[in-house]
Order: sequence, then structure tokens, then C-alpha cells
Amino acid sequence: MNLHPSVTTVYDPQHALFGRLVRLCFSFAGCYWILIYALQWLSLIDHDQLRDFRSGQTMIYFILLSLWGIEYLRETRRLKLLIRRSEELDVRVSKVELNDLSPKTGSFAILHPVGPGSSAIAWVFPVLNVTGLAVALYLIAQRYIVAISAL
Repeated sequence: MNLHPSVTTVYDPQHALFGRLVRLCFSFAGCYWILIYALQWLSLIDHDQLRDFRSGQTMIYFILLSLWGIEYLRETRRLKLLIRRSEELDVRVSKVELNDLSPKTGSFAILHPVGPGSSAIAWVFPVLNVTGLAVALYLIAQRYIVAISAL
């Protein structure tokens, strides 16, 4: 769907960066399984350690899948907002400008609030997304350090 340039300039960079960061976290979390199975194959860890390494992944995937799912839900709501507003204005969706969406511009915030004078509520999802990604990266790094130190 083509969006108006005023919406695209605000939304696309955040959406692309968030997508890259989530994919990067999933990649790091997925590569950890290679390390786990390599340690098991080389018989460098026992069964109890293997169970601990595997169980440490649960929280990481829970955080990442929650962030991805919430953002997917917000994406559908953004599309509904654009469609509803285009019907109200009786124009195509590509003609709906960011100013036409006011005061709902906060729904386009992914990693930082959108628009001047953003309210406190506009910070909720950006803070949630950034904090969730930071916690996931911390947990991933922690799991790698634990696995490597087991050598």
C-alpha cells in the first residue's frame, strides 16, 4: 500500500529499524542453538547443563514473540485507522496525510514518539519496544557468556 510521503517519512524508518532489530535478535537466539548442540556433540556439557542451557532460551523467545505480536496487532490497527480516515475524508488511502490522522499519530510510533508535543501515552509503546529489545539482547548475551564459560 502506498502511503502519503508525510506518513512514510515518519513511519518507514522506524518500521524498518524495528524489523531489523527483531530479526537480529531472533538470529542471535537461533544461532545459540548451534552452540548448544556443538557443546553437546563434543561432550563438553552433561545432561543437566544441557537442560539449563535450553530452558534459558524460553524467556528470550517469549519477549521477542510478544514484541513481534504486539507490533503486528498495532500494524493492523494502523491500517484500519488509515482506511477509516480515508473514508471519512473521501480520498484514497495514499492521500491521507499525517496531519489528517491527528490526534492518532501516536499509533505510528514504534521506537520513538511521533509528532511535536507527544503526550506521555505516546511514549508507552516506544519505551516497551526499546526496553524489550534491550532486555532480549542482554539475555542473549548472557546465555552466550554462560555457554562459552562452560568450556
